[in-house]
Formats: sequence, structure tokens, C-alpha cells
Amino acid sequence: MIGRHPNRRQLARWLDGDATELDEHIGSCAKCAETLDALAEAETKDLRPALMSLLTPPTDLEERVSRRLAARLQSRADVELFGALLGIPIETGRVVMEGSDASG
Repeated sequence: MIGRHPNRRQLARWLDGDATELDEHIGSCAKCAETLDALAEAETKDLRPALMSLLTPPTDLEERVSRRLAARLQSRADVELFGALLGIPIETGRVVMEGSDASG
């Protein structure tokens, strides 16, 4: 057991999981537990603005998604139209070929 309280740097290391030798002291010391709570809260306050900026969607997200969706739908419509146009000559050829077999 530690004869004195760990300093803030040691407690911060313990929060990071790097000072397991402090486990017993921290488990039985209300003063160190209070200091740890303060350290953890300070870390959270420091991270909160950074996390919020990462988690906040871009202001133009809806516009970008709508634009991409419209482009994809247009592309699909173009492929369907091309397929339909290509299908006309194929069907015409089939009709012609079937017609020539029937008459020949």
C-alpha cells in the first residue's frame, strides 16, 4: 500500500490504465476517488467540444445526399431507357427471324 496519496499525474496514468500499482490505494481512498472524478470530468469537458464538432453533420449534408440520390436515380433511368431502346432492335430481329422461318 502507498504511504501517501498519488499525485495528479499518477492518478491520470491510473485512469489511462498505466498505473495498476495504485489499484489498492485508490479502491480504499475517498480523497483519491474524488480527485479521479475531477480528473475524469476535466478530460470529458476538454473532449466534449471536439467530439461535438466530429459528430455534428455538415450543414450541406441534406443537399449533397439529395444531389447524389437524384444523380443515381437519373443514371438508373438512363440505363433502363438504353436497355429498352436496345431491346427494340432485338425484338424486331426476333420477329423478323420467326416470320421468315414460318413462311419458308
